[in-house]
Amino acid sequence: MYALIQCPIYGPVSPTARIHRSRNQGVAVGVAPLTITPSEPLVNCLLPVLATLCSAGLEILVPEGGMLPPENTRIPLNWKLRLPSGHFGLLLPLSQQAKKRVTVLSGVADPEYQDEISLLLHNRGKEEYAWNTGDPLGHLL
Repeated sequence: MYALIQCPIYGPVSPTARIHRSRNQGVAVGVAPLTITPSEPLVNCLLPVLATLCSAGLEILVPEGGMLPPENTRIPLNWKLRLPSGHFGLLLPLSQQAKKRVTVLSGVADPEYQDEISLLLHNRGKEEYAWNTGDPLGHLL
């Protein structure tokens, strides 16, 4: 089991507010913990990761390479997401894929969803889109 408990990076006052001596000092924001578990005990799964400390969400890495024909394709990620009550997760596309005419058909994961998380990709191009094991194909916010 993998539990991710994110903490606010800057606390109640952002560095930008300090530099500009802004009267709007911001507020402290708490972040809800989420739990990610493999869907099967011995399954190949790659956990979502922060690309940088300033990333808006987690990058979703694919467990196996593959090809995306010019249509919709479901890619199983081999993990389940557990969220606390009152929270939800969004599956969104990466901006770098837009240039290649590939997008994630956005999805919402709420606390009641108990099944394996998958990405639904759509290729609007005329050529197949290839990816390798471990490539980021979406964001989890």
